[in-house]
Amino acid sequence: MHAGTVRCWDCEYGYDSVGRASTIVYRSYDSGRALATINIAIEYVNSTQGFASGNVESIELSLPSFSSALKSLKVDFRYDERGLEVQRVYSILGERGSSTPNETKLVFDVINTINNEHLIESQTIIRSYMSGTEVEDWGHYDSTGMKYSYDNLGGGVLSVSSSIQYDDVGSPSTRKSVSQFTFGSSRINELSTNIGNASTRQKYTYIADRVNATTPPKGQVGETALYEYDDNGNVKKDPSFNFLRYNVENALSIYAQTDVTPVRETKYYYSPSGELNRIIDPDGESVYYFYNDNILAGEVTPKLRTHYIQVGNILLGRVLVCPASSTSVNASCELEIFGTDSAGSVRAVYRFTAGATEPVVNYFDYSDYGERTPS
Repeated sequence: MHAGTVRCWDCEYGYDSVGRASTIVYRSYDSGRALATINIAIEYVNSTQGFASGNVESIELSLPSFSSALKSLKVDFRYDERGLEVQRVYSILGERGSSTPNETKLVFDVINTINNEHLIESQTIIRSYMSGTEVEDWGHYDSTGMKYSYDNLGGGVLSVSSSIQYDDVGSPSTRKSVSQFTFGSSRINELSTNIGNASTRQKYTYIADRVNATTPPKGQVGETALYEYDDNGNVKKDPSFNFLRYNVENALSIYAQTDVTPVRETKYYYSPSGELNRIIDPDGESVYYFYNDNILAGEVTPKLRTHYIQVGNILLGRVLVCPASSTSVNASCELEIFGTDSAGSVRAVYRFTAGATEPVVNYFDYSDYGERTPS
């Protein structure tokens, strides 16, 4: 991929005898110099495994001479007899310099239990760090267990979700429960959230099928959020009184932040096929987006170039390159490995810097409605 005349990154594909991608090589560049080469090998479930046949069974990633903290990454997948994913395990191998033992291992493990309606009944996420090969060498371990219940409205609407997070000695550290009450259809009537001893409740009101307001139940303290819509059903004013405008294709074209003076506008531009290809922020800085087979492949700004590493719809991470400039002689390059669940939500980010001996690690949780928070 080129930004103007500048070569940013490229990728090469190798295929097996039935035309499936079996190897991928990603390369990142700055000023014609290769900064990182990422090799990926893919294996698939064989044809004797029923409905799981043809699914990705494992992915191996390696970066020669990039960082001692990342020798290799392997992702293993496991499926049930229906071909549904029930487990994915990320294993990141690194080194600890001259320490003995000198091998480290980061493990991120997602386990699903799926009911007869193909809905996730429970999910366990295990995060661990190990140096050496014995269990006694594990330096950190924690897990989060989530359970989901559904009612029969609309073919299985989420009614209760609960989670318990355990620390590295197996003791519960955080408990959270969210109950969703519906009426007449799959529309939410009330949402109740309990975190530890703290409880909040939110009531929903509608105009036609659109949420008009969320308010605390009568007699309870809380904030009221109001929504306004245009004639096409798009939100035109959010609860913070920011304005949203849309183009003829009903895609967001302007977001206006009104709590500052003057109003700050972010503008969105699309390709003829409907893909977002440019955002201009309130300060006039542009972000350009590039795609490969309708999947986001990269982003470019004057100060940062990002390209995504993926196998089909499995997002493995991204490479971040800060190009060399008049004030910085050499470009900087970082690699982020993503630990995702079966829905594709990024639950863990392991950031490796060229030459560094340890990654920077961040974990994330999500609400039932996609809101992300640090874990």
